[in-house]
Amino acid sequence: MGCSIFLCDRNWNMEKIFYSSGLELRKGDSLAEWLPEAEETGRKLEGENSGQVLLFLECSNGRKVPLFLFLYPAHVLAVLGRADERDFISFEKALVKSLDWADRHLREPYEDDFYEIQHMNNRLVNAGRDLMKANRRLTGLLEEVRKAHSTIALLERDELTSLYTPSAFRKAAGEKMEKEGNRAFHMIALNVSGLHQVNEILGRRAGDRFIQDLALFITGLSGEEVLFCREEAASFTILAPLEMDFPHVLSENLPRFLDFYPLPGHLKVKIGAAEKGPAADLSAALLADQARIAMERGGGDRKLILAFYDEALKKRLQEEYRILDMVPLALKRKEFRLYVQNKVDVESGEVIGGEGLVRWIHPEKGMISPGLFIPLLEREDEIYSLDRYMWEEACRLLAERRRQGKKLRPLSVNLARSDLYRPDLPNVLEGLINTYGLPAEALHLEVLERAYVHDAPSLLPVLTRLRAMGFAIEIDDFGTGESSLSMLTELPADVLKLDRSLVAKVDTSPRSAAVVRAVADMARALHLSLVAEGVETKEQTEKIHSLGCRLVQGFYYSRPSPEEEFLKLP
Repeated sequence: MGCSIFLCDRNWNMEKIFYSSGLELRKGDSLAEWLPEAEETGRKLEGENSGQVLLFLECSNGRKVPLFLFLYPAHVLAVLGRADERDFISFEKALVKSLDWADRHLREPYEDDFYEIQHMNNRLVNAGRDLMKANRRLTGLLEEVRKAHSTIALLERDELTSLYTPSAFRKAAGEKMEKEGNRAFHMIALNVSGLHQVNEILGRRAGDRFIQDLALFITGLSGEEVLFCREEAASFTILAPLEMDFPHVLSENLPRFLDFYPLPGHLKVKIGAAEKGPAADLSAALLADQARIAMERGGGDRKLILAFYDEALKKRLQEEYRILDMVPLALKRKEFRLYVQNKVDVESGEVIGGEGLVRWIHPEKGMISPGLFIPLLEREDEIYSLDRYMWEEACRLLAERRRQGKKLRPLSVNLARSDLYRPDLPNVLEGLINTYGLPAEALHLEVLERAYVHDAPSLLPVLTRLRAMGFAIEIDDFGTGESSLSMLTELPADVLKLDRSLVAKVDTSPRSAAVVRAVADMARALHLSLVAEGVETKEQTEKIHSLGCRLVQGFYYSRPSPEEEFLKLP
């Protein structure tokens, strides 16, 4: 049996033959001659207006031949048999042509309604699909919104304490002050320092637990009207109504918390407060800055300090800003002068060297105290320019002594903690001694003990490199920090300088004398030189010498003098 494509009515009478291969078909023939199930199939197709049906006819030889029916309202387009591979292209063309013809011509009186219904059905199907897609998108969006809300909640609350994060606090505080515009507020900055000791001794979990307990304690001192924020570590910002006088509430109650909390080391609390009146136009951010400034500039060395941002502090800040603005021009005009305080060998009375100190001689203000501008420059990270200037002045003075044919007595220069983090520091120092034709050992580099102790892993490599270059390293103010014997064994140092607080009591306090003797013995064992700073009396000198320290520096032998006096030394 070959392959044929033909059109018949619902009674299986052939009306049109489109293609025939191997079969002799004529118009008017009945399909029932080849389809014994025609009657049964006709009943199955009753009511069908469109669709497709695949049947298999069983021939006399037992083979099954496919019959594919395309159903139209009153007609059937039939494909009987399989196309031969050789004639497949012709068969395909005939099939396309027949389907096209059927779609165009089999439109009986109800064709418009039929196709309208079909069109509407397609639209409904597509709409349903679109609705499902939209629903999936909506579900996804809802999940994203839920996640976003969760993220926002996390961003607004500190993970450790559940207090406001800084950005969320500024927003909430600003809204509260705006909403309650006729009310006065305190903005409070609170910081507990010394917590690194807890982390180092007991571990970070203990430090975190302390911060959590501290947060619970300070929030427990207030009502719902107070807003709390954790800035970082044990640092908090608080907004409270003025009438609560919350700064004093904190200062009165926190000592009790610290006294009973079982922690090692010495914790120190600083509280700063700024006030906003009912009519004041101050943002939350500016008010918080004022409170933090008061906290940082409160001064003093007590266990708990409470300071307010007031007119006196404001004037002091204005003066500091004026000084900062003056420094670049002062450097250009060489208003900073090198003064030298001699170091003396008690046994021989010989000046073995000196410490270079900076003095600011202003043409109008006169001598400006180093205690004013040096801490300011260090705090504002502006000290490096001044230090570089003084290092060069020291090198210039040493080169002048060499030019005069005098003994090269080493000069000590100070390195601020921030200087040690400068990647160009070794190259700058090496460039200076090369420029002035000096050996590296002519320049001693003084580093504060506490500067090294606080970040020994980071500073050890740079100090090691500087010492390998030939510079002598002096540890200044030794005995006041948190150094240990293990630190001294790894520290690339040449000189220890006893802090003046130990020297001041050495002849009156057996405890201070014992500490000095212990440090002297340790320095001798580690082959380190020991210099006592701040020696002001004959009694101190004699006591220091008896305890094993022969090198001294202080007013008893020499006050800081202009560089010309150092030049006069033989």
